[in-house]
Amino acid sequence: MSKIQTQEVLRRFDLYSLIKPFTRCAHCNGKLVEIDKQKIEHRLEPLTKQHYDRFLICSECDHIYWQGNHYARVKRLVDNFSNEK
Repeated sequence: MSKIQTQEVLRRFDLYSLIKPFTRCAHCNGKLVEIDKQKIEHRLEPLTKQHYDRFLICSECDHIYWQGNHYARVKRLVDNFSNEK
């Protein structure tokens, strides 16, 4: 789906208020919840452990998320759609 098509669907069905990025797991769609770094430190790669302090974990599949390099790109994309109301 193109950007124009996505914007048209969001506008036509008034879906902008439902955009809630970074709240669902990309793997299983489970809810993401904050978790203390200390509880998952043993599962983190050394550089991730060194450079990041805030983490989310999927309540269903236990996948761990953090605001890595991809976060800024995805946030810009979501903001771009959200600002097109």
